[in-house]
Amino acid sequence: MILFFARCMKTHLRTPPVRGRMGERFTVVVERGEDGYFLSEVIELPGCRSQAKTVDDLMLRTREAIALYRSVEPAHRSRFVEVRHIEV
Repeated sequence: MILFFARCMKTHLRTPPVRGRMGERFTVVVERGEDGYFLSEVIELPGCRSQAKTVDDLMLRTREAIALYRSVEPAHRSRFVEVRHIEV
């Protein structure tokens, strides 16, 4: 599994940073799935995810996902509770 951040990707792939309204920046974790698709998750927006065959398409879809996420009333969003570590 490959993890890297969208902010670092723009240098290598010439992809503009993911921005929200008024130039707001978001941290996007990008992974490559077993099926070859790229997957994104917006850290600041729990549950905001997307996927695509190319990183450029992924960034476009991630921007759309952010817009859709922000259009939903806050009462309908899941609420972050906590992060825990578990030992197995």
